[in-house]
Amino acid sequence: RDAALGASWTVEAARASRMRRAPKPPYTTASLQQDASARLRMSVSRTMAVAQQLYEGVTFADGQQLGLITYMRTDAVNISAAAIDAVRATLGAQFGAASVPPAPRVHASKSKNSQEAHEAVRPVDMALLPWAETLTRALTPEQARLYDLIWRRTAASQMADAQYDQTTVVLRGGEDGGGGGGAADAADADADADADADVDGEPRGSSGPAAGEGGDCLLYHISEPTRRTPISY
Repeated sequence: RDAALGASWTVEAARASRMRRAPKPPYTTASLQQDASARLRMSVSRTMAVAQQLYEGVTFADGQQLGLITYMRTDAVNISAAAIDAVRATLGAQFGAASVPPAPRVHASKSKNSQEAHEAVRPVDMALLPWAETLTRALTPEQARLYDLIWRRTAASQMADAQYDQTTVVLRGGEDGGGGGGAADAADADADADADADVDGEPRGSSGPAAGEGGDCLLYHISEPTRRTPISY
C-alpha cells in the first residue's frame, strides 16, 4: 500500500456506464438513530428523546398542539397507502412531476424477524414542510433538525430512481513506476442534479476528471472498506 501511494500508474482501461439507484425506505428506529448520529451528531438517547417530543406534539403560535411524527419505536419500513399518496402529492407540488415515479414504491423489511407492528417513522402530515415558518417557530433547533431529517427521508423514499454516470478505471503500475507491477480498480460516480440526493441530503458521489486509456495518473488515496454496526433499541 505505501509503495502504491504516490507511485506512477497507467490507465489500462476505463469503462463508463449509466447507473440507477432506488431510494432508501423510510426510517426504522435503528436507521433513524444511525443517520441522526452521522448527520446531526446526536446521541442515541438524545435522538429518541427529541423524537418522543415530536411524537407527543408541539404547540403552535395559535395554541394548537399537533403530533408531528408517527411512533418512533419500530422495525418496519412500510407506510400506509394514504401516507404514500400524501408523499407523492407533496413531491409533485414541491419538486415537479418528474420527481415522482409512475407507480408508488412499496418498501418491505428484509429482516425475517421484523414484527412491523407500527409504520416506519414518518411525518404525520407531509404538507407540513420542515422549512415552513409556522413550524420552525414552534420547534427547538434540535426538533427542527430531526423533523427535517425524517421528512426528507420519507419524501426521498417515494422519488424516482437516482441516475448517475459511473466510471470504472483499471490502473496498472509498472515495475519502474513504484507500483510493483500490480493492478487496481477505481470508481467514480457523478449524480444527476435531479436525483433524490437533493432531497434527503445524502452524498451520492463526486465528479472526478475523465480518465483516458493509456494516460498516466498518480494514486493519492486508498479507501478502506467500512462497516456500520446496527444500533439496537
